[in-house]
Parts: sequence; structure tokens; C-alpha cells
Amino acid sequence: MESKHILLTTDLSPEAERAFGPTSDLALGLGASVTLLHVHNAPAQPVHGGTLGTIGASAHLGEDRERALTALERQAESLPEELDLKLQVVTSLQPAAAVVEFAEENGVGLIALSTHGRSGISRALMGSVAEQILRKARVPVLCFPPESAS
Repeated sequence: MESKHILLTTDLSPEAERAFGPTSDLALGLGASVTLLHVHNAPAQPVHGGTLGTIGASAHLGEDRERALTALERQAESLPEELDLKLQVVTSLQPAAAVVEFAEENGVGLIALSTHGRSGISRALMGSVAEQILRKARVPVLCFPPESAS
């Protein structure tokens, strides 16, 4: 790993926390810093007076980001105190692209994430953020599968 900066992603769900312990252990062993990143998916709102399909950010974006940051801080409490940790919330309608962009702009050497293990219709409708990150990232990606995966 060229950079000693690990990007640990979370969607703030309990499933995301599966990656926390192993990633923390890895970071401590390597002497790497960790950024715990949440991509806040801003609810899009039609722009008044805009053409059909013109989308703007929600009027409550600031409040939503604050709630996301509070939830991120709560999740970070489970990480070891000795970990060199930064918290970051970014807003994007495209979570995978935002993760890859953050990694590129911040000298990240490894992206760590857990997957939800969606399949079938739910995967087709919602897509797989983890799969998109795997395809687009220019650094190694460490994926933790769902506990029920065998």
C-alpha cells in the first residue's frame, strides 16, 4: 500500500460496521490514518421554474448533513481511541462516484467497505454501490461480505 491512508466507508447502517474492526486492526498495524466517510445522498427536489427534470438540493440539506454527521460520530465511537481517525460527510447523488473521487483527491491507498449482499430485483433496482466502487477505484478495495454469505 503506497499511502498510509485508509478510507472506511459507511452508509450508517449496522451492516457497515462489519468492516470497522478488521479495518481498524489493519490501520493500527500499518500505522495508517483512517477517514470514516459517509456519502449523504441528498434528496433531490424539482427546481421551481426549471425545465422538466431539473433537480436541485433539498431545502433541508444543512439539517440533513448535521444529522448524518451526528450518526457518523455515534458509529465512530466503536473505533479504537488510538486510531488516527478523521470523520467526513460529503453530499452526492452518486455515492460510488463520490467515494472514488474522495479517494483520488485525498491520497487514499485503500478503500474498505462492507456489502449488503443484495441480489435479484433489489440489486437491479438499487444497484450495488460496492460493485461500482470496485469497478471505478484506482486503489485496492477491501470488501467485507454480509454475515449470511457463505
